[in-house]
Amino acid sequence: MQVPLAGGRVFGRAGEGLEDDPEWAVNAQVAKRGLMGEVWSGRLLDAQSAKPPHATVVHDVMIPGLKANVDHIVVSGRSVVLIDSKVWAPGVYWTWRGVSRRGKSVFGSANKQTMVIAARVVRKAFERAGVSDVSVESVLFVWPSRGRIYPVSFRPVGAKPVVGGRAIGRFVRSRMRAQADRDVEQVIIRRFLGEQVAESVARENTPPAPGVVSTVDMLDALNKRVKE
Repeated sequence: MQVPLAGGRVFGRAGEGLEDDPEWAVNAQVAKRGLMGEVWSGRLLDAQSAKPPHATVVHDVMIPGLKANVDHIVVSGRSVVLIDSKVWAPGVYWTWRGVSRRGKSVFGSANKQTMVIAARVVRKAFERAGVSDVSVESVLFVWPSRGRIYPVSFRPVGAKPVVGGRAIGRFVRSRMRAQADRDVEQVIIRRFLGEQVAESVARENTPPAPGVVSTVDMLDALNKRVKE
């Protein structure tokens, strides 16, 4: 579902998947923290999409073949950013020989292959569509549940970590600097939201033929006539 935001194009709602299926969580508190991380990230992304030049945002899409999802996808120009949002407890997070830990314990959430597979699916979609020269980046937004998180040589599998609200805000602004390229946007929408949504967006992006008056133009003309 598309949500218009003063010029921005946003599909879905952040955290919707967690609301529908909380069984992934160890307990209710963990589920609530996970939901809030997606909601916080979603608010930043939606607000930035509403500002010129209006990059496109897609929330909460399933990865084909996996019981896993991508929390957010940003399309800006010919760049695509895949985002996973987490809320983690304070501590020292570090990676050694490809294995990430929190303190002395192996931290499983940072060692999953989800974002690696998601990036592979996206790149393959562009390859099949014949759309080239597209940058695909995977990142992990980490919100502290309380206190501070210290990433020391932290390299979660398949994603660049961005830790804390300020850093996440800067990242969002730096990556949403262009309106989505139509071909790139179409590939993402078709792959994750389906043909019907893609066709609807394509119609919106198609300018009226010469000599055809659009609905907006007709309404403007009627309003002027009434005022006169």
